[in-house]
Amino acid sequence: MTEPRRTLSPKELAERLAEARSRQGGGGGTGGRASDAPRSSLGWAFRIGVDLVSALVVGVGIGWLLDHSFGTMPMFLVLFFFLGAVAGALNVWRLVTRMGMVSAPPPAEQAPGSVRDETRGPEGRD
Repeated sequence: MTEPRRTLSPKELAERLAEARSRQGGGGGTGGRASDAPRSSLGWAFRIGVDLVSALVVGVGIGWLLDHSFGTMPMFLVLFFFLGAVAGALNVWRLVTRMGMVSAPPPAEQAPGSVRDETRGPEGRD
């Protein structure tokens, strides 16, 4: 038949967990945070789609509720549709810049004869 399972002490459990993590190459120092793991392209695409659609749904929902409450049927719906679209685009822009897909603009060259701000770094940047 089957033998009863032996209960592990916390020390034995910690040792087994450390051994399993080292075999998987996880190390165990991250604490299993999902933000440290690289995302696939499909994951990014899904996230971008969800951000856009959820902002539109919230905007349309708020617009419909206001129109339904005040009896001004298409006015608030159209207004909040566009506000939701702008909010969704801003969310996607923030996500894409955080991903590093959009590079920062090059620093502006100093115009000849202009005074450099001495409180900033040696090249005029912080």
